[in-house]
Amino acid sequence: MRRAFIPTLAAAVLLLSGCGEREESAPQEERATLPAPPSDRSQKSAPQAAASETATTGESLYRSCIPCHGAGGQQPALGVGEAIAGWSEERLIEVITAYRTGSLNNHGMGGMMSSQVLQLSDGDIEQLAHHIANL
Repeated sequence: MRRAFIPTLAAAVLLLSGCGEREESAPQEERATLPAPPSDRSQKSAPQAAASETATTGESLYRSCIPCHGAGGQQPALGVGEAIAGWSEERLIEVITAYRTGSLNNHGMGGMMSSQVLQLSDGDIEQLAHHIANL
């Protein structure tokens, strides 16, 4: 009795799964085509895309500066430093680079600032300075 059950069960599974019959798919011309989904990215020129990427990266780098300098760079760092709002991009690059190399110790902040900017590349410093100059 068990021998007859197994082939019958296998045949039932094949029939139920549709292995015995297949529908012919419609020819390519008869298939409905869907329009391409709209692009999530807006079309930007290369300079616009680069500026957008710089702003995004500069903004993300600046997040670690906010506790001391404020969201707009308007507060003196820890009450002893200078507000950096309004500084030029060139001045910011010069000062951040000097802190990174350890050659600057304005207001006794050299050690703290050096540890904050030590891992930044030249490109990171440029992007950060660009962001701060445009706050």
